Amino acid sequence: MEKFYSAELIADVDPHKFFELEDETEVAGPVTSIKKEKKSKKDKKSKKDKKDGGDEEYVVDLGKRTHRITLMESKKYEDKIKKRLEDLAVKEPKVTQLLLDFFAPPASLQDVTVELRDPRDTDPSNAVDVYALVKQLCAKNLVPAIAFQLDSVRCRQLFNQLLTSIEAAEIAKYPNFREKVQLEYAEWEKNQASMKKREAKVKAKGKEEDDREAQAFEEKPPPDIYAPHPDFVLTPPGSRLTATEFNEIKWQLRRELSEDSDDGHALVRSLRRGIAIYNQNLPAAYLRIAQTLAQGGRLAVMFSDDSLAYGVNMPFRTCCFCEDTADDVLTSLMVQQMAGRAGRRGLDRQGNILFAGLSWSRIQFLMRGMLPDVKGRKSLYPTIALQKLLSANVTGDIMQRIVAHPLGEYMIKEESALQTSEKQESYLTRSVEWMTHFGLTKPEYSLAVDVSVAKLVWECRDDPSEALGIFWILEAVLKEFHHKPGDNIALQLALFNMLLRVVGREQFHPEYAHGSELAPLPGQEVVWEKLSILLQSYEDKLNELGENAPEELRMRVRLTDPLDGYVFRTVVENLIPQGLGTSQLNQIKKRLRHVGDRLRLMHNLLMYSGRYGELEEIVRKCFRRIKWILTDSEV
Repeated sequence: MEKFYSAELIADVDPHKFFELEDETEVAGPVTSIKKEKKSKKDKKSKKDKKDGGDEEYVVDLGKRTHRITLMESKKYEDKIKKRLEDLAVKEPKVTQLLLDFFAPPASLQDVTVELRDPRDTDPSNAVDVYALVKQLCAKNLVPAIAFQLDSVRCRQLFNQLLTSIEAAEIAKYPNFREKVQLEYAEWEKNQASMKKREAKVKAKGKEEDDREAQAFEEKPPPDIYAPHPDFVLTPPGSRLTATEFNEIKWQLRRELSEDSDDGHALVRSLRRGIAIYNQNLPAAYLRIAQTLAQGGRLAVMFSDDSLAYGVNMPFRTCCFCEDTADDVLTSLMVQQMAGRAGRRGLDRQGNILFAGLSWSRIQFLMRGMLPDVKGRKSLYPTIALQKLLSANVTGDIMQRIVAHPLGEYMIKEESALQTSEKQESYLTRSVEWMTHFGLTKPEYSLAVDVSVAKLVWECRDDPSEALGIFWILEAVLKEFHHKPGDNIALQLALFNMLLRVVGREQFHPEYAHGSELAPLPGQEVVWEKLSILLQSYEDKLNELGENAPEELRMRVRLTDPLDGYVFRTVVENLIPQGLGTSQLNQIKKRLRHVGDRLRLMHNLLMYSGRYGELEEIVRKCFRRIKWILTDSEV
C-alpha cells in the first residue's frame, strides 16, 4: 500500500503503529494492575515475614516485557485493512485498481494448461518415484504426510507402487529375514510343547517346586512371522501397530476384504508399515480404521483423492501433491483447501507443502492463480412436482419459493429478473403436466403410482432421463424376474443387460482398449427386442409434448446409436479388465459406482413396496456384485 497511496492515508494502518497501540491499550493496563497486585502481596508478605521472622524475599528482574501478536489481534488488523481498502476504492479508484493489478497473476500464468495423459497410456512418463519421495520425507522428519492425487485410480496406483517398492526393498536387503522369524516361531513352538510337558509333571509336586519351575519357564509371546522388518516401517517407533492390534484389524475387516495372502490384504498389511489410503469405493470399515489411525498419529503416509480435502482434523505435517490432474479438477481453490490439511491452527507448530511431478509454471498458477467461480447445482428439474406429494412437510408455499428464486437467476440484472420470475413460476405447473403425461400423477395432482416408485423417480432427479427410464421399464423387469431366485448368476447378468439400456448410457468408444458394444445375452434376444420397443414408446411419449418437452428427459444417447458395453463386460468377468489407461480406468470406476448407486436406491425404496418388493433379492445381489468388483479390483 505504501507504493500506491500517500502516507497520510495509511499512516494509522501501519503494522508497527497499529500493534504498538494495541500493546499500550490492551497490555499496559493488565501489566499495571499486576504490578500493583504484586506490590500489595509483597507488602503483606514482608509484614508477615517480620512478624514470623522469615527470610528476606529477593525479586528477580526479568527485563522489559515484550508483546507477542495474537490471532485475535491479527484478525482485527485484517478487518481494519479491508475496511480502509473499501474506503480508498471510493476515494482513489484508479490507484486502487493499480494495486489490484499489481497482485494479479501475470498473463503467462493465466494461460497455463495441463497436458493430460492419453487414456490408453498405462505407463505415464511423468510418474513420480513415490518410494524415493517418502524416504526423503521420513529422513527430514516431515511425516505424517498426506499425499493428494485427485484421480482416484492413479491415487490407488501410487499407493500400490509404494507398498510394492517397500516390500521389494525389504526382501533385497534382508532376504533371509522371513526365514529367520519362522525358525524363531518353530523354536517357540518347541518350547511351548516342552513347557506343557513340564507343567504336567509338576502338578504332583509341592508348591515350592511349582513356583521354581514357573520361574524357570516363563511364557514368552510368540514371534510375529508376518511383521515387517523395523527398518522398513515408516511410522516412528512408539507409534507402530503391534501384533495384537494388527490381528484385531484383520478380524474387523474379515468380511470386507478378501485376503489374497497369509499376511492379509494389501490394504491391511500396509497399515503395519504406516501406509493407508482414503479413497472412493473402499469399504467404510477400512476407512474408519484408517481415519482413526491417522488421527492418532499411527500412520506415516496417507494417500487420498478429494475425500480428505475439506474439514479434516488430522495431525499431518506435510501436504504433498503427487502429479497433476485436469485443470478443471485441480484448481487454485482445491489447492488452498488441501494445503490447509498440513498444520492445524492452534495445534501444530509446522505445516509443509510439497509439489511432486508438476511443472514450475503449473505450481505458480495453482499458488497464485485466480480462484475459480463457485457454481451451484441447477435447482429446477422436471420431476420437482413429486416433492410435495412425497413429503407432508412441503407445502404449496414452500414449493413456490423453491421454484421462484433460483440463485443463478436471482443474481442477474433487474431488467430480465421479472421475466425470469414469471418463467420460474410456470415451471412447477409444467412439471405437474409432465408427470401427469408420463403417468406418475393424476390430473387432480395426486400420485398415480406406488409411493416407493415415485420416491425412486424423485431420488434419481440428478438425471431425470434415467429416472423416467427406470420407471418406464420397471414393469417389464418385474414380469421378467418375479418368483425367480436372486442368487442365480445368469439372472443377475440378465438384469444388468436390461438396466444398462437405461442406466449410465454411454456411446460406444471404438478407440478404447478392449472396447465392445452392449449386445443381448444368448437366449435373451426376445427380451432385448421387447425392451427396444418399450424405449421407443418412451421416446414417442416424450415427443408428444412437442416444444414443451424438456431436454433433460431425453436419453443421453440416441436409441439408434450403439451403447458402450464396458460396464457389462466388467460385471460378466467380475473384475475390471487389465491393461487399461489411468483415465479409462477412472471412467469405468465412476460408471460402475453410478450403476451401483441406482441399484442401491432401487433396493432401499422398492423393498417396501408390496408389488415390487419381489425384486429385493436380485437387486441386492446385483448391488453386492458391483460392490465387490470395486473393492477387489486393484485400481
